[in-house]
Amino acid sequence: MTPRLLSAIGSAVIYWAMIDHRIIEVCEFAWRTSHPGERVPRSFDIRIAGLKEIAASIYKNEPDEYRIFSWYVQRLRTLNGRRDDLAHGLPGKVTKKGRTYDGIKIPFPSRDTKYSELTVEDIEELAEDLKAMEGETHQVSMALLQALQASSGNISIWQDPDGWAPLTKDNRSPKLPRENLPPPTFRE
Repeated sequence: MTPRLLSAIGSAVIYWAMIDHRIIEVCEFAWRTSHPGERVPRSFDIRIAGLKEIAASIYKNEPDEYRIFSWYVQRLRTLNGRRDDLAHGLPGKVTKKGRTYDGIKIPFPSRDTKYSELTVEDIEELAEDLKAMEGETHQVSMALLQALQASSGNISIWQDPDGWAPLTKDNRSPKLPRENLPPPTFRE
C-alpha cells in the first residue's frame, strides 16, 4: 500500500460518498410524496430506480428532460459499478502483460476466480470521473428539486415585472445540465 494508492482509493471513495449523500437528499425530499410513510431505501440501486420513477412522473410532458436525466442515471450506474470494483478489490501487486505494479485486484466470486486489474492510474482516473459526476449530481439535484416544486402546483416565484407567478416547467430554473448530453443512439 503506497501513499499514492491510498490517496487514489480515498479520493474515489470520498467522491462517491458525496454523490451518494446528494442522491439520498433528493430521494428524501421526493420519497415523502411518492412513498408516504416509507424510509428511503438503503440500496443504491433501489434508490436510483425510485428516483427514476419519480423523474418519469415529473418529466412526463418533457421527454427531452427525462432523456437527459436517464442518461445521467446510466452514467451514474456505470460509475457505481466501477466504484464497487474498487471498494471490494484487494490492494497489492498486480502483474499484467509481464509488468508488475501497485493496484487493485477485483475478485469475481460468482464465477471462476479471475481478477481484473486496476492500476493506480486507473483509480486516479476513476476518482476524477467521480469528482466530475459529483459536480453534475449537485446540478441534477437542484434541477430535480426545482422540477418537483414546479410539479406541486402550489409554489410561486417572483418574476419582474409581472410580480408573483406560479412556478412551472417553463419558468423554473435551473434545468438539468446540458454538458453531457446523451448520444443520439441512447434510448432510456
